[in-house]
Amino acid sequence: SIYGILKKYFSVESAGSVQEIEISFLGAQWADVMGIAADLPALEVRRCAITADNIPFEFAQDVYRGDRLIFTAQSIQPGQAAASSGQIWQHALDNLQYFHNH
Repeated sequence: SIYGILKKYFSVESAGSVQEIEISFLGAQWADVMGIAADLPALEVRRCAITADNIPFEFAQDVYRGDRLIFTAQSIQPGQAAASSGQIWQHALDNLQYFHNH
């Protein structure tokens, strides 16, 4: 994975990420890329990953067609995964908001 490469060769390790999911409508640019009409429903996912030092190293935006979408979610029960501090998550969320607004 890209995270494995970042860790092995650059000593960059993810402490976590925040994702924002939004229902929207395709603009002309995305519609052209997908070969479909503009203004059709879409699902946008924006993501920010940060290191344990609160340094953002990944910003991503994914756009999915609304007419061909399956959403699957997995949850982990409390105590099954290492807890991360609220400060780290807040910093990732702040960076995601910056990415969304620019």
